[in-house]
Amino acid sequence: MREKRLLSLIAASAFCALTMNAQTNLAVQLKSGTTQKFDISSINKMLVSSQSLAVYTTDVKAFAISDIQSLKFVQVATGISAVNGNGLAVNRQGDHLTITGAKPDDQVSVYSVNGQTVGHFRATEEGTLNLSGLRRGVYIMKINNKTIKISK
Repeated sequence: MREKRLLSLIAASAFCALTMNAQTNLAVQLKSGTTQKFDISSINKMLVSSQSLAVYTTDVKAFAISDIQSLKFVQVATGISAVNGNGLAVNRQGDHLTITGAKPDDQVSVYSVNGQTVGHFRATEEGTLNLSGLRRGVYIMKINNKTIKISK
């Protein structure tokens, strides 16, 4: 019963913190040393009983309470670097994207996975872009005829 209360308190605290910090994944670390991660946007619900924690996404993953070491909300790196050896690398920090290999004022075009143009940007002197205007999803960026896949 005490473990159930503690786990419920941790989950509630983490969800509150989640609204303040844009964390993207729930990491369930087990005492065996393995970690299972769930994309926050894919979690439909979570149920805690006296014996288990169930995470509902497209399927159900259940964990015995006694096997859980910790629950954490973490941000997962989503940039994919150096696609096809094109010399570009991406590092995302929140809504800001740093493109290593981009020059100041390089024109950056962003496309949805459907091929629709989502926006045009110019790289700053530091090679950064502000993507706060884009919704969460997967995009293709084109910089000087080089392409990179990114997730926001």
